[in-house]
Amino acid sequence: MKLLILLSAFIINSCSYFKAINDIPAYTRHEILSNEDYIRIYNNLSDVYKSGVKNRIIPLSKKSNYFLDKIYRRIVERNSKALNLSITSEIKVISDVIPYIFSLPNGRIFFSSGLINKYLKNEEVFVAALAFEIFKSHQLIFRKQFVIPKGNVTSDRILRLVSIDKEQKLKINEWCYNLLMRSGYDPFVYLVWLQIQNKNALDFSMMNSSEKFISTEEYSYKKLLTQTGRNFEYESDEKINSSQEFYYFVREVEKKANVNETRAI
Repeated sequence: MKLLILLSAFIINSCSYFKAINDIPAYTRHEILSNEDYIRIYNNLSDVYKSGVKNRIIPLSKKSNYFLDKIYRRIVERNSKALNLSITSEIKVISDVIPYIFSLPNGRIFFSSGLINKYLKNEEVFVAALAFEIFKSHQLIFRKQFVIPKGNVTSDRILRLVSIDKEQKLKINEWCYNLLMRSGYDPFVYLVWLQIQNKNALDFSMMNSSEKFISTEEYSYKKLLTQTGRNFEYESDEKINSSQEFYYFVREVEKKANVNETRAI
């Protein structure tokens, strides 16, 4: 019951996103765009983006795809009151040294090989980053904007298009605590994910529009952990165990990303 009340409050407060029906832009013929229209716009944006980076999408093995889908299903199935069980995952790895991760509607999640190879070499921290994007994708937390892609859509541009305001980010961060807890993961790892971004703010500048705000996110999440009775000290992410499946996935991404970079030279 408490979960439903929190989720309802989150949706009501998302006044500038898909869940609201006021203040919607119109076509030149004054035809109001519906929420379904916006979903189609973002889905089209996803297709255009994939077409532009098709030569840099890393073809993962069945083993790695199964691993990613297993994590996705675990989070969704254990948070069925907040997430949509009917939405299947579509997770793509882009060969790119710049670290980033973003999502689009219908379980479409993209992240760069640079993020995995340099910063997310621990499984639970990787899950923490994924949890944010799963919630955002399922709850349709995207700006209402009429986008007509012209030519290829770069990663830099799409990251700007899917960016959300600071208040929304803080609320999703709080939800990630619940998602991780209910999925059997330690919510502390989400703090590690925020600290990674904060300590490497310049590298994550394409993903985070404000380098200073990531410090606010870290402080806010620490406060949440304290309020929930969590006594914590900073832990190095290397100390947290990862599965053999995860190590296989990381090695595959690193190997195939290097092949793509060699071909590009």
